[in-house]
Amino acid sequence: MNWREIVNVPAEDVIRRVCGDNSIVTEMALPLKVFRQRVEGLMFQLIENWCLCKYCQLYSPDNQNFGHWIGELRSYTNKLRNFEIKGKIKKKATLVNIFIRDFDYDEARKILVIIRDKFEVENIMDMSQRQAVASAFSSSIQGLIDFLCDTDISNASYFKMTFNVDI
Repeated sequence: MNWREIVNVPAEDVIRRVCGDNSIVTEMALPLKVFRQRVEGLMFQLIENWCLCKYCQLYSPDNQNFGHWIGELRSYTNKLRNFEIKGKIKKKATLVNIFIRDFDYDEARKILVIIRDKFEVENIMDMSQRQAVASAFSSSIQGLIDFLCDTDISNASYFKMTFNVDI
């Protein structure tokens, strides 16, 4: 669809075509099952990019990919921050259940498994650095969950506090 075609099409149809599904974007609250599916669909990329950003902060602040990884992470966190759950189910408790109770992402050993392939692709081979980054993620999971749930925490302040970078 090009811009000329969009002019004469109802906004709802444009949103459906752009998003690639039949759900309306303006529907902010998701059923719990759908919320969980969307979180689980994004969490590996979220963890990989968080860990890449932490790696850059700790070991390679001049890395040419740092800005790209920050942008990717910001995209994933923005998506997760926009999801809400129908039925007054608490988002924070649900994220704790997913990230910590269900997947044990508060344990560095689990994070090491997730980041292994991506770190190899990026030629980050030092195992002590990987371990430090995985430990940093696992010890920061509660802060990440707080950020994903609390819209009073700005992207800029979270990224500055977590990675010492201005966005």
